Amino acid sequence: MELQTRELGLYILIIVTLIVSVTGYVRITEQLRNTVVEEGERAKFVCKVEVHRLDEDRLTVTWKANGQFLSSDDSGRLIQKEDGSRFSLIIKKTVPGDTGVYSCLATVGLDTDMSSAHLQVKSTPDPPSNVKVSSCHGNSAGLTWDAARENGAEILGYVVQFNTSDHPDIWHDYDEQFDGSTRVATLQLYPWGTYSFRVKARNVMGSSKPSATTTRMCTTPPDRPDRNPTNVRTRTDTKKTLAVEWTPMNRLYYHGTRFRYQVKWRLKGTFTWDSAYVNDPNQGFLDIETNDVYTVYEIQVKAENSLGEAHQPAFIYLGHSGESEPLVAPTNFSLNPEHSLEPQTAHFIWDAVDTDPRVMCGKFKGYKLRYWKSIEGWTKKKEVEIVLGKDLHTHGPQVKVALSDLPAYTTLRAQVAVMNSHYTGPFSDLLDFFTPEGVPSPVRDLRLQAYGVAYVLLNWKHPIHPNGVVLGYDIAYQQVSGQQLGPIRPLLPHISNPSTLGARITGLQAAHRYRFIVWARTKQGRGEPNFIDMMTAKGQLPHPPRVHVAELSNSSVNITWMSDQPAKDMKYQVEYRQSGHNDWHNTDYVQDKSWMTLDKANVPVNELEVRLVASNRLGDTATSKTVAVAKSLHTDSQPEHRKQARNRASTTSAMRPGWTVQMFSLSLVVMVSLVLNPCVFQR
Repeated sequence: MELQTRELGLYILIIVTLIVSVTGYVRITEQLRNTVVEEGERAKFVCKVEVHRLDEDRLTVTWKANGQFLSSDDSGRLIQKEDGSRFSLIIKKTVPGDTGVYSCLATVGLDTDMSSAHLQVKSTPDPPSNVKVSSCHGNSAGLTWDAARENGAEILGYVVQFNTSDHPDIWHDYDEQFDGSTRVATLQLYPWGTYSFRVKARNVMGSSKPSATTTRMCTTPPDRPDRNPTNVRTRTDTKKTLAVEWTPMNRLYYHGTRFRYQVKWRLKGTFTWDSAYVNDPNQGFLDIETNDVYTVYEIQVKAENSLGEAHQPAFIYLGHSGESEPLVAPTNFSLNPEHSLEPQTAHFIWDAVDTDPRVMCGKFKGYKLRYWKSIEGWTKKKEVEIVLGKDLHTHGPQVKVALSDLPAYTTLRAQVAVMNSHYTGPFSDLLDFFTPEGVPSPVRDLRLQAYGVAYVLLNWKHPIHPNGVVLGYDIAYQQVSGQQLGPIRPLLPHISNPSTLGARITGLQAAHRYRFIVWARTKQGRGEPNFIDMMTAKGQLPHPPRVHVAELSNSSVNITWMSDQPAKDMKYQVEYRQSGHNDWHNTDYVQDKSWMTLDKANVPVNELEVRLVASNRLGDTATSKTVAVAKSLHTDSQPEHRKQARNRASTTSAMRPGWTVQMFSLSLVVMVSLVLNPCVFQR
């Protein structure tokens, strides 16, 4: 009996194991959630699945939309992701057609679990459908339509649009809008038109596309116009003309054939009307010749068609005929003694004119000041309008005006005249005055001509507006570190020659950024600055060379030098002057040489002072000590035992590393000199 029980238990265990291996265990522990998005946004569903760890390899998760299995599409809009036990479906750039029920199906063997949720993509409605003209009688039309699909947002209302057979491409919104529950509308139409209709639905997302146009049209009978033109006015810019203008009426308001405008006018205070017709419905003006100036008229503009004038009476408007030049000129035009004349500002004063329209020949506007440089003449004048209008009475019996932006240090001539809306009257007497000296405008075209390790060479041009007599220029510089500017360091002495339009600035640090500032200067001080930023070059400065002088004749001297820098990177120039003089003269630069013969036939060489300038490829220079030729030659004529001692020292020095080339060159110079001029040795 015990054996049978044990065998039965074994069979049951085997059966359970087989059932579990076939069915498995799977549960969706995080259900899908209903989602609402706007069109174009991303929608995402997340499905969290729990499964026995032995069944993880057997788990499959699939997605459905409205009962149909989904797979990733070619457009990349549908994306399925897996992150451990979380499975996601992402829909990118949603469209209304994505609205529906989405399901997540998790399966292990025969066991399946499913979760579903609804996606709503909110969008503008679909257009209404089945739009029809249900009736057409007189000026009324009946319209019906079927409700539009909401696309996730409630229909708020409907807009009815209509066109006419005259302009089928131009659609007008009907004045009344209809709520979302409306399906029938009665429309009041304009007379004398053949109309078609269409309808648009509207929700919080916007308006739908228009529905299809109705196949049936509605034609209304003609009638007299129900209104007259608006915005009736006159234009006063043409002399001896009454220029009447209005806004042309829309085609919908013609109401019949032969639509036109009747313009009527009369002098204010009279009783007889004059009239004229404008037959072009699109024209909005009529010019009438008169023999007066800025006179008040009463004006009417009526609309009429073949059936008669408009039902509405026409309003009477007031207008003026054209203006002309004022008849008066300002008097006592002068500089205002209450203010000093400034370099670029002058204060004027004159007597106010009578602003009566009969004197102004129009509506008073203000004054016009004009001025010009005496040397240029009236044809290059500048004009400034001083508009007063309603502020006229705040000026009292005299008008006071300040005029700025004048050229400084200049003789000017000025006049003033009165203005109406379109014309300027006669000008006042001429006023001559001279503006005092001011500070100059910035120098022009500041540029970097050259730069090296420790110098820059700047150039610039004269200011466009000197505003006086330019006495010279001031220069300063400051280091630039990122966005920070260091202290300004002026260069002294300042340039006192106004024709000097450049400067060489030395003593800078290698590979540093600087800002260089230049001002032009008059007696009144500095003007506005101009500046330029740059960075010095990397490298080392030349070393001051050592110079030796030997006389070859009474009018020539041989100059030799030694340097510890490569000859191919350097060039040299001799500067010389006569003892007791300040100005230096210079020779041309030489390269790959360490000697030079200086011939001065008109000056005894023993009266000269010389120095040597060494320059690298970037233009940085170093200058030797000044050597007096006479003193140097005197030193060379010392007793023989001192020369021998000095020569021994020179020989010892010549054996130092780096000096071999220089001493060889010196020896070569002496040998060449002996061959070319044996007398040197004899002397």
